[in-house]
Amino acid sequence: MTSSTMSMYVPSHADRTPADAAAHTPQTSSRNKSGYVLRVRDVGRRYFLPNIAISLTHRSLYVLLVRMVCMINHVDAAEATSMVERLLAVTDTMTGRINQEMRELARLANRLPGGAAVLAQVEPGDAWPRLDAWPDFARRFRGFVERHGHREFDFDAYHPTWIDAPRVVFEQIIGLARTADIDTDQGERIREARADMARVEHQVLAATPRELRALVGEVIRLLRSYTALDDLEHYQTTRLSLPFRRGLRELGCRLLGDGVLARSDDIYFCPVAIFEHAIASGDFASVTQAVAACRASYERALERTPEWELGVANCVDPDRRTLQGLGGSAGAAEAAVHLVRGPEDFAEFPEGAILVARTTSPAWTPLFYRCAGVITESGGPLSHGAVTAREIGIPAVMSVRHAMHTLATGDRVRIDGTRGLVQWCGRPQRASLQACPQRRLRGAESDGLTK
Repeated sequence: MTSSTMSMYVPSHADRTPADAAAHTPQTSSRNKSGYVLRVRDVGRRYFLPNIAISLTHRSLYVLLVRMVCMINHVDAAEATSMVERLLAVTDTMTGRINQEMRELARLANRLPGGAAVLAQVEPGDAWPRLDAWPDFARRFRGFVERHGHREFDFDAYHPTWIDAPRVVFEQIIGLARTADIDTDQGERIREARADMARVEHQVLAATPRELRALVGEVIRLLRSYTALDDLEHYQTTRLSLPFRRGLRELGCRLLGDGVLARSDDIYFCPVAIFEHAIASGDFASVTQAVAACRASYERALERTPEWELGVANCVDPDRRTLQGLGGSAGAAEAAVHLVRGPEDFAEFPEGAILVARTTSPAWTPLFYRCAGVITESGGPLSHGAVTAREIGIPAVMSVRHAMHTLATGDRVRIDGTRGLVQWCGRPQRASLQACPQRRLRGAESDGLTK
C-alpha cells in the first residue's frame, strides 16, 4: 500500500460550500471512510490466514524435534527441550536485525560530544525529540523510525505504533546507550552460540540411525527456517496497522465533528456490527450508546487483575515460594525483578533487573539487552520473548501464572530457564525499594507479595 493511498485530506467546515454543508450528514461523510477501514481489515484477515499456517507448522516442527531428541538421545523431555533450544540459539530474525540497528544508533549517541547523557536532556517536542543540534543522529534516528514505524507496542490497534510515539523509541535507544556492554562486539558471543549449536546438532545426528539422519537434519533446518519466518510474517503483517489506524483516526475525527463521539478515539470502542447498522440506517444514536458502554467496560478492566481463566476467580497462594512456568531460554539468573506493564515503564527499567511482564512484543526487545532475565505470564518456547532471549543469551521463563500479581518490583528471585522455575529469594528493605519507584499506570493492580 503506497503512502498516497494512506494519505487522507480532511476538509474543514470553512472549506465546504453551502451545498456541501447541506449534504453533510454522519451517514454520507462516514460511509467512505468506514468502507476504507473495513477493506484494510479484510486485507489483514486474508493475509493472516497463511500466517496461521506458518505458526502452526512452526509449533509442530518444534514438538516433533523434541520428541525425536528424546528417543534418539534417550533423555527426558526437559533435557530434550533444552537441547532443541540450544539448536535455535541463533536465528536470523527480523527482530534481531532491528535490534542491531538500535544498538548502532546507541553507539552513535555515545560518540556525540557529551555522549548519550546530553541526548537524555533533549526536550520531548510535539512528537519527535528535538535533535537539531545533532543532525546526523537525527537523520538516522528518523530514518529508523520511518522504516520500522509500524512496529507495535501492544497488539490492539487502539495503542500507538513506533511512528506514533517516536519519543518512546528514542528513550529505548538512550537506555541501550547506557548499558555496560553496548560497545562490546557481539560477534564473539554469536560465534560461541553457533559453535554450541553445531556441537548439539552433531550430538543429535551422531546418535541417529544412519537411515534417519537426513530426516532429522531436515527437521532441524526447517525449524530454524520457520523460527525466522514466523518472526518475519509478524513484522510484515503489522504493516497494516498504519493504514488501519489512520483510517480510524480520520473516521473518529469526522464523527467527533458530527457530535456522534465525545472523543475521536472513541471510534476504537465501537462494535463493527453496530457501526455498520448506523451507516445503513442513518441512526447514529446506537453508536454513541455502545461506545460509552464499551469504553467504560475497558476502563474498569484496566483497574483489575485479568482472570487467568475467563470466568474463574484468581486464586493466589500467599505462601507459594516457587512459581512454575515453561522454559523459554536456558540458563539461570538471580536478581531483583522489575514489573513492566507497558511503554510507560520502559525508561525506568534498571539495568541488571529481571523483566516481569504479562507479555512482550518485538518492540520491547531493547529492554532485553538491559535485563538479567525475563519472566512473562504468557507465551512459550516459540514466543517472541523466548526467541529473543535465546538470541541475546539470557534465561527466560514463560507462561508463569499470576507473575504480575505475585511478584513486586524489588523482589529478588532466581529463575531457571531450563526447568521453567522462578524461586522467590526475598524482598529488600523499603529504603532499597524506593530506588525503584513504581507509578500507578493503566491497568496496574496493587503490587505486593503476601509472603
